[in-house]
Amino acid sequence: MSSRESTMIEAYLADLRRELGGPLLLRAGMLREVRDGLNDAAQAYRAAGLSPHEAERAAVDEFGPADLVGGELRAELAASTGRYLGIVAFIGGTVLFALAQLSWQGAAADQGWPEPTPAYAALADIVDIGAIVFVLVSGLGVLALGIGSRFLPERRVVRLLAYVLLGALVFQVVAGGVLSAFAPVQVGSETVLDMVMRAVYALVIAWFAALARRCLWLTSPRRVSS
Repeated sequence: MSSRESTMIEAYLADLRRELGGPLLLRAGMLREVRDGLNDAAQAYRAAGLSPHEAERAAVDEFGPADLVGGELRAELAASTGRYLGIVAFIGGTVLFALAQLSWQGAAADQGWPEPTPAYAALADIVDIGAIVFVLVSGLGVLALGIGSRFLPERRVVRLLAYVLLGALVFQVVAGGVLSAFAPVQVGSETVLDMVMRAVYALVIAWFAALARRCLWLTSPRRVSS
């Protein structure tokens, strides 16, 4: 392949990359498929007698304008990102819920927490229910964007999933902070393990939020209509 051809194909891919978003691995895999398709098309045109430059230009023209192709790929990427969000939220939410239960139960047992007030206990129950709902919604989102994609509008499912999970994340962070602030017994000092768990929790929450925001960006009316 000539450097000129490679340059034109790479320029087209650069334009297409600007039209896309989403997780790096998903986007990279999609662009790799486009590159392979362009190279195969250019090779076929060369075999038909066109010069390398003409073959490469014909392949790009046949593929279509980057903005139009990007719009089609964004719809596919949005569905893939939504499924990815649902999977990691389902797994991560389950793990975080289990770790939170162990952490709170361990703290209560080690520090001899007294019986919590009815209001505190009610909020703790609501937080637990919210965490379970978070996991269930994530799982349902994966199913809706999988076998349900034949019957449900993927764009709306992705946006609904992202909004619900973002709302659940905000609630969990705020309510969890209230529970920590008004815990029956305040911890004098945190262990290294406690600090590591808090850092991991914060990173996972930020990751979930970033994925949800990316889903909303990919499915925004402005991006879809562009």
